Amino acid sequence: MSVKPEDIAASRALRNEARSIVTAHLGVMRADLSAQTIGQQIKRKASQEAAHVLDETRSIAADNKFVIGATIAALLGWFARKPIIKLFLRVARGNKLERLRFWLVK
Repeated sequence: MSVKPEDIAASRALRNEARSIVTAHLGVMRADLSAQTIGQQIKRKASQEAAHVLDETRSIAADNKFVIGATIAALLGWFARKPIIKLFLRVARGNKLERLRFWLVK
């Protein structure tokens, strides 16, 4: 199999173009590395990621307000379950709404 000189020239042109792209990327990376220390880069990247997560969270929360409200109500109900159970037991014992008046009217 013989290789044509045109094919060699085309391959060299592609190789040189790829090399120039890689060299440009390396130059950008070196400039970034020399501008900031590794700690500063980590801090910058972490703050960018945190801002992105916060924006995404706000977007999801805006789309699902009912779900978030129901979840908060369920959590409040769970943490207040003992007083709520005691209230219902008091009402069930007396079968009177008078006992609820203390809780409903102040």
